[in-house]
Amino acid sequence: MNNIVILNALNLSEYAQKELYNGRSATAFAVDAASKMPEITDKAVILTPDGDAGPFEGFRQLRIENSSPSGLIEALGELSEGFENIFYYAADCPLVDVQLAEKMYANHIKYFCEYTFADGYPIGLSVEIVKTSILTMLSHLAESVEGGIERNTVFSLIEKDINAFEIETEISPDDQRLLRVALYPDTRRNYIQLRSITDALKRASADSGKSSSELILDTIRSNGGLLRSLPIFFEFETTTSHPQKLTYMPENGGISASGTDEMQIEQFKTALEKISAFSDDAVISLSVRNEPSIHSQAADFAEAVLAYERFSLLIETSGLGWERA
Repeated sequence: MNNIVILNALNLSEYAQKELYNGRSATAFAVDAASKMPEITDKAVILTPDGDAGPFEGFRQLRIENSSPSGLIEALGELSEGFENIFYYAADCPLVDVQLAEKMYANHIKYFCEYTFADGYPIGLSVEIVKTSILTMLSHLAESVEGGIERNTVFSLIEKDINAFEIETEISPDDQRLLRVALYPDTRRNYIQLRSITDALKRASADSGKSSSELILDTIRSNGGLLRSLPIFFEFETTTSHPQKLTYMPENGGISASGTDEMQIEQFKTALEKISAFSDDAVISLSVRNEPSIHSQAADFAEAVLAYERFSLLIETSGLGWERA
């Protein structure tokens, strides 16, 4: 069979090249796995115009400026011309399991599938297998999709007309979707978590007799502490007032509905600086119990959060008190 493995190296974080274990980075391990995929005859990588090609020696390289889903499908089509199947995964996934990929590929061939993926495993453990003959249809589906390229872009496109494709799913023996484990270092939080998991795997791998995916699933399930790295959710109460008498929120602590105390914007900005230095990425929530729109500088608080590229803003509001800009 004439197959190609294609790595997605678009928008890798700085943590992808940091040492993960044994002096090697996440990308280095992802590159190693590429050469072991079944029945491949070529390797390629998709990069941004200024992406670092250093880790991808021996790979055909394609730099793209179109960072939309249609741009991704176009790149996959260009790189896979003349091949039957694509093994596709992100270039910062150090624990992608070759044995699992072999099992998926066997079913992909046996059942004449056009798309094979795994479900219930931690993200970053499995590949996607795409038959190149469906790329034309995926290109049409991508034409109406806005936004950037995500890790699940190929699957999200297939979902738009899922009955049009022959699909095979490899189901995890232990469904860990609710754990929301990310086996890739896209943030400081996930980098620390990944280091903890890989350290635990080194201790557990000796004479285990288990496949890589089985060992990873068992390690994660039996060591909940590995998933606790850095906090991501931070709540702020910016005012002591709310415009409604809420039956589900009894007054307590001497705080009345008509309170006038406000958090100062400079205090808030200082807190954001410390959160950025500590957690790197974060979801900032306004407000825990009162109405953020009543604050005299409500818009300034929102702008302060959005000034950080890796921060997301969540506003809990009654909808009252806001004015159109």
